[in-house]
Amino acid sequence: MTPGRIGNYGVVYEGRVRLREPEAPCKEVLTRKEVAESLDKSNMLYSGRTAIDCSPKMLEVPEPLKQFMGKDLVVATAPPEIDFTIIPVEPRWIRVYHNQYRSGWWGNYCQSEYDSAANKFYTAVADHGTYDAHLFMIEYDPVARKAKCLPEYNLSAGRDKTRFGDGIIHGWLDFYRSNDLPRPHLWFCTYWAKFP
Repeated sequence: MTPGRIGNYGVVYEGRVRLREPEAPCKEVLTRKEVAESLDKSNMLYSGRTAIDCSPKMLEVPEPLKQFMGKDLVVATAPPEIDFTIIPVEPRWIRVYHNQYRSGWWGNYCQSEYDSAANKFYTAVADHGTYDAHLFMIEYDPVARKAKCLPEYNLSAGRDKTRFGDGIIHGWLDFYRSNDLPRPHLWFCTYWAKFP
């Protein structure tokens, strides 16, 4: 790691990518993988492709809500355009952790943030791990319609699989520029914090 300084407030480390030793998924995970692959009719799982949905069906009002049309409910005249992609995390199929009884899963429990200067969205996904946890910041480019994982957080913080790691972000992401930084940086908290 290459340490650097931010003003008088501390040390930051450049992100790095290091391969982890592969660990075999358990039977439960292998079954989940088999089911996901059998349902992947549009080749989304491993292709990095983005699907776009702007169907007018999104504007159809469900029957129980039709009574509220006009007074309490207004429906858009044009459907939204929704991009859907599968985040290219690794390891894709998570094994059971040595200190947990159930298989880990990838999840997102934080808000997303849009950076108007870069015209990109940022969010995070993590595997709910404790030891050997995985947490990725995700960058989505709406022009190229591509998602990519930024360097894994725990490795960037110098943690190996024997150390307790951060396995989720419970909070909001935000761009913040201090007087000590030349440009805004993405800030986040890893555990039950509303504001970074």
